Amino acid sequence: MKRFFNILFYLSIIIFVIYLTQVDYLVFSDIQLNYWYLGLATLFLWAGFYFSTQSWWYALKIHKIHIPRKTGLISHGLSIFAKYIPGKVWVILGRASYVAKDSEISGKDSSIVSLKEQLIFIMTGMLISFFPILYFDFPWYIPWIIVSTSVGIAVFLFIKPIHNVIQNILSKLFKKPIDIPLISVSKALKLGLYTILYWGCWILSFYFLIQAVGIHDSFVSAFIFPISAIYGILAIIVPGGIGVREGIMVSLFVFLGVETSQAVSFSVLARLWFVCGELFIFFMAVVGKRLMSVT
Repeated sequence: MKRFFNILFYLSIIIFVIYLTQVDYLVFSDIQLNYWYLGLATLFLWAGFYFSTQSWWYALKIHKIHIPRKTGLISHGLSIFAKYIPGKVWVILGRASYVAKDSEISGKDSSIVSLKEQLIFIMTGMLISFFPILYFDFPWYIPWIIVSTSVGIAVFLFIKPIHNVIQNILSKLFKKPIDIPLISVSKALKLGLYTILYWGCWILSFYFLIQAVGIHDSFVSAFIFPISAIYGILAIIVPGGIGVREGIMVSLFVFLGVETSQAVSFSVLARLWFVCGELFIFFMAVVGKRLMSVT
């Protein structure tokens, strides 16, 4: 497990750096920022990332895998850039392998918990976004796509017969055993409170980012972020949801009357805004690991 984590760690850093070198920074060079709102966006962004590490810690706790809170932060933060490796599973396996590498904990058990936490994160993001999205006059199919995704995930996670049927179909489709855990409703509700907490911080952060640019004046437009982020995650073959998240974000802002060029510029800025949060939690993890090795 230790060797696996080290390989994954350095590979994710390399791919992340390659991604940063390919970003077209000139796309948003003409954007005027309100630095007061930008500061608030940054604070709530960082708070959301911190709570995401504690959600991971709590997910392990309710599955009787006990680690220090600091280890939850370090394992999550050091593997944060694994999402940029094609395949999406690496961010789930990365933090799980860190937890297992220096303990008696099974890597399989921690990986299952990691996947569960990610699935609950997706479902709660969908649920809290559905009604705000109805506020706008989007085409009829957008709310239906959102609710269909939410119901589909919920049915798959909680109803055993349907869960088994879908899992068997996936196993035949990919020609190998697919083992996705069934989740109890009680554990989902407990963990859902944590995921809603960091979703809330990120939604507030995104709202302040919108205000910093002046692209739209409604708070409800902040719920464009969880919708675009979730479908970026669900696009499994696309590393980091790059392109998918931005495409959805641009489309939804254009529906709200924002000019396409401005929406494109903002979507690139929003990606870098989120990268700042990833860098923040990564460096927190590095510092935390150093402090643990000293003590």
